[in-house]
Amino acid sequence: MLCRFFFYEFRNNTLVPPCYELCQAGVEGCSATMKKYDIPLSCNIFPKIGKGTCAFKAVDCGPPMELENGRVSFNHTGVGEEAHYSCKGEFSAEGSITTSTCKHSGQWSHTDVKCSQLQDSLSHQMLFDPKVVSLHLLIFLSMFSSIAVFINKHHVEISLYYYIRIQKYFKGKQLQASQLHKIYDAFVSYASSKETESFVMNTMTSELEKKSEAQLRLFLHHRDCSVGTLVTDNVLQALDRSKTAVILVNQDYIRKPWCVFEFAQCHLRMMQDPNFKIILVLMQPAHTLTNVPRTVRAYIKSTTYITKEDPKLWKRLCCDIVKK
Repeated sequence: MLCRFFFYEFRNNTLVPPCYELCQAGVEGCSATMKKYDIPLSCNIFPKIGKGTCAFKAVDCGPPMELENGRVSFNHTGVGEEAHYSCKGEFSAEGSITTSTCKHSGQWSHTDVKCSQLQDSLSHQMLFDPKVVSLHLLIFLSMFSSIAVFINKHHVEISLYYYIRIQKYFKGKQLQASQLHKIYDAFVSYASSKETESFVMNTMTSELEKKSEAQLRLFLHHRDCSVGTLVTDNVLQALDRSKTAVILVNQDYIRKPWCVFEFAQCHLRMMQDPNFKIILVLMQPAHTLTNVPRTVRAYIKSTTYITKEDPKLWKRLCCDIVKK
């Protein structure tokens, strides 16, 4: 039998491999010749079809996968063909592999190429993301609302802080000269009652004016008011000539409008003169006071006060009066 040779077939510029059976038929009777010229012969590299006609089928990997946020370019989909992947401007490929090759198995060599967004681009996109902007706006409005509610609720305390701290810092030096005409160390404001008057006229004057080393001078309206002068004028003149105000607060003091008027004048003087200060002495526990005016309540909450039961009452009170 003559030796029959098999020639490879090309279809659409793609190599079509033969099957095992066709290879065997092609070289039937050629064994002796090939052995004579030492030509190797083996059909085992071709797939076996079995019985029936050996049909040729070209290997085609099909279109390569689409790349999200990128693009793919290729010419053919046969064995050995390459597909090249590239990412869009704001993205970069994960890893170093950007090329996939069609294999004999009919599959592309790499199907895991991915494009990741650049960090700067991601940050920029997040910054202008409507959801992020809305969240920031919501946080800002919440903070602004909270601040507005706090200011509305505590505006008296805030005013006290402003006038006591900030204004005192800026105007303190300018008003030092005005202290020269102040002949009273303290203006004492209290409610007229037997118990309180006895406490002021006997105990207080004895401890602060006679026994203390400072030898303080107190203004007491039962003792130091000018006869024939309006009470309001006496109060205003006494405040003009006093360095501080000592206010004895109890339920009687809060109940009487005249005492509340004196407190208001002391508070006004403190706001006008940063060197003027108010010293509160609670004649009864703070929690027992009822119907306290808002200004008085705010001052009690925002400043340190002295209680009548304090064992160091007179020492502390004397130090607070003379302290500048």
